[in-house]
Amino acid sequence: MSTENTDTRNTEFMLTIYNQITEETRRLRTEGLSRLNFFITITSSVLAGLIVLAQINTANPRNTQFFSVGALIFLILLGWNVFRFIVSRDISTDLNIRATGRINRYFSDRDPSIREYLTWQDHDEPTPWITNNMSNLRGTAQSILSSLVAVVSGASIFFITDNLIFALIGGVYMFVVALVSLQIYAQQRFKKATERARSQIRFPKIIIKQEENPTV
Repeated sequence: MSTENTDTRNTEFMLTIYNQITEETRRLRTEGLSRLNFFITITSSVLAGLIVLAQINTANPRNTQFFSVGALIFLILLGWNVFRFIVSRDISTDLNIRATGRINRYFSDRDPSIREYLTWQDHDEPTPWITNNMSNLRGTAQSILSSLVAVVSGASIFFITDNLIFALIGGVYMFVVALVSLQIYAQQRFKKATERARSQIRFPKIIIKQEENPTV
């Protein structure tokens, strides 16, 4: 088989893999947004239902409180699942972008002049998805989940002590604890993903030296 035929087959293979990785990345991003929207919708509906239930069932407030805590615990479990998926999604996004970076390098090594036209990296070093993750979706899920934990904690304390002040203090405290705990969980997973990515580097970033402008 001639060298030209081999290069053509390799190019077709690389482009096919590139498209598959791009589609998978798009699917993960879309699914993450869909799951968060579903979680927000369910949370809003359940909270609205609990408010209506509390207004209707004024004769047995204890039963309403017990039922409300159970419903909120369900929302917390659902939110935890969404939050973990978003973290995993961002880690997978980093993996996919590094994979496409290797494919970009395949072409840029053969024709360095195309580097200035690439919109994505042509190396496989860790991306900001794991080195400096600032995902708005993760932050939103994190805040909603922490708020649910705070509401459950406050409701439980009020259910036991029948003291609104203690319930408010406990709710605020648990909100902070949950928010910090979720942040630590995410950062630990991103840290492990970063370490793993750095151990797998095959094509480091190329530093292009630019010519200095001559002084007049």
